[in-house]
Amino acid sequence: METHTLARQTAIVTGASRGIGKVIVTLFAAEGAATVMCSRSTDRIETTAEEIEETLGDGPSEVHPIECDVTNESDVQTLVDATLEEFNGIDILINNAGGSFGGTGKCMRWRYRRGRRALA
Repeated sequence: METHTLARQTAIVTGASRGIGKVIVTLFAAEGAATVMCSRSTDRIETTAEEIEETLGDGPSEVHPIECDVTNESDVQTLVDATLEEFNGIDILINNAGGSFGGTGKCMRWRYRRGRRALA
């Protein structure tokens, strides 16, 4: 008898259309998690979901693609609302999306100065 370690768990994986995100979705779904995967590109995330479903065949779980730009608060709220409506909860969040969230100059200067003081 196979056991699926993530059965009855719901996961959201951002940046899931390729690379590490795609691998995480594949592994979570193979272990039984209901996996909501998102990316900024509808075409890319739907294509990736189809590829994963083909790979898993009649696996223990499904993947659910949703377009979402995690730099857009409205998109993130839609992602969360859709996940909660479908699965009544979120057990796992993998924030794999990359990108810049508007300038890092002040933060970088602060870390640099703080780091220099720590070395002194």
